[in-house]
Amino acid sequence: METPALRVARGQTYTFRVAAGATHPLYLTNSSVGGGAPDGYVGEEVFAGGEAESGTAEAPAEFAWTVPADAPAELYYQCAVHQKLGWRLLTGDVAAPAAAGEAPASGARAAAGAAAAAALAALVCA
Repeated sequence: METPALRVARGQTYTFRVAAGATHPLYLTNSSVGGGAPDGYVGEEVFAGGEAESGTAEAPAEFAWTVPADAPAELYYQCAVHQKLGWRLLTGDVAAPAAAGEAPASGARAAAGAAAAAALAALVCA
């Protein structure tokens, strides 16, 4: 299964529950590559999350994010440590129905492909 693109609406608040293990903290960024923590996030903008946002199934980390009114149309949810272990986070002015291959952020569980599943074992938005 491919990693789903998530849709979020500007001005809405979403809670991310991260249970992918201590070595896969989640962050929201404008970088399609991710893994920016080791080099100090050079050349990218971090919108939420970061190195402290890692947890396990028994003790998930949670963080809330309110989508800024001026958020770009496309961001990414990524592992802060490893590159390319996340995917697209599509922002809009209204929560639109998910298109084929996309998951709505509200209540979505991101069940990623093999490599991404190891990094993002559980991503729940509410």
